[in-house]
Amino acid sequence: MQLIKHLQLYFSVFSILFIVSFSFPFHVIPNLGGWLEPLFNELTVLVGGVFFNQPADSLQYHSGEDSIGMLINTVTLLFVSGLIYGLLSFRFKQRLFEISPYVVIFFRYYLAIMLLIYGFDKIYKFQFYYPEPNILYTKFKDLPMDLRYWSTMGTSYSYSLFAGLIEVIPAILLLWRRTYLIGALIVFMVLANVFMTNIGFDITIKLYSFFLLSMCFILLLPNLKNIWMSLTQRKTENSESPNLQLYKKQYYIFLKVFVLIVFFFESQYKLIVTGSFNDDKEERPLLHGAYQVFGDMQTGVEWERIYFHRQGYFIVEDTDGQFYDYKMKIDTLNHQLNLTTYEKETISFDYIKNVDTLIIYDEELGFKIKAMQVYKY
Repeated sequence: MQLIKHLQLYFSVFSILFIVSFSFPFHVIPNLGGWLEPLFNELTVLVGGVFFNQPADSLQYHSGEDSIGMLINTVTLLFVSGLIYGLLSFRFKQRLFEISPYVVIFFRYYLAIMLLIYGFDKIYKFQFYYPEPNILYTKFKDLPMDLRYWSTMGTSYSYSLFAGLIEVIPAILLLWRRTYLIGALIVFMVLANVFMTNIGFDITIKLYSFFLLSMCFILLLPNLKNIWMSLTQRKTENSESPNLQLYKKQYYIFLKVFVLIVFFFESQYKLIVTGSFNDDKEERPLLHGAYQVFGDMQTGVEWERIYFHRQGYFIVEDTDGQFYDYKMKIDTLNHQLNLTTYEKETISFDYIKNVDTLIIYDEELGFKIKAMQVYKY
């Protein structure tokens, strides 16, 4: 049991360092990683340059996405955590075990808030959103593997709802002492599926999902024997009851309620801002859709289709199947499309929309195309 406690305590040190080493888009909870990520990036660049002979520009990472830099950051923090835990063990010896119950609480609550955020994002269709017109018209073989998975999942509201519920329900169970073990068991199976999905479809959060899976396993570790004996209908041993002085203090209830309120507003933030319980039913912006070009063109490039993306992008597909996108603002008063390239150059076109026909033109340049709307959400 002491070995398991050592492992839990060591992993708690690593978890804290790992969590604050990259930015996560919290809205209510302070984003400590957003403030500290540049510092950890500098450490990663130093370690990567000295020990792995990697150039600095290849070691920058952001928001926990898979990269060489993120991998080196993880390995570095595993080593640093070992040093820190070794010093703590030498200084406090057996007294260090007194914080073990609080480590369990930390694991429970961190897993819970992550699953609540991701789970409700699925329920409200903020994560697996319906594919945009340019994605629907791209050949399946030309889509990256992760986008194939993401887009396919986005076409089914019922599956997205189910996937969200099996994350939210065990997350709630994690928040209560009497139910956290059954919640952790379900969470472990859910996270195992998430991790293998990320592996199988090359989704770029494999490292982070493995971290969550490992945290859940270490949370379960002290109880694995009893869980197995229960499943095989054998008599279980008495497990060690956590001796938490926190529970004896009057402020515990206040602290618990405060944390639950923060978790509620964090997980419901997007719903509160957008007011949308189902993103599939949200009204799409003006001109949104896919248009087949059929008129004469004087562009120098053969346009096959044009797409209007809901996040404000104007996308052109040429006759070779190549896509070009521009940031777009629509001036509805003057009927103009104001486009911005990645080089910050601006282009403006006039437009006329008549039922399903769209005309885009610039009289000074002698530019004019006609297109028929062939897809509207």
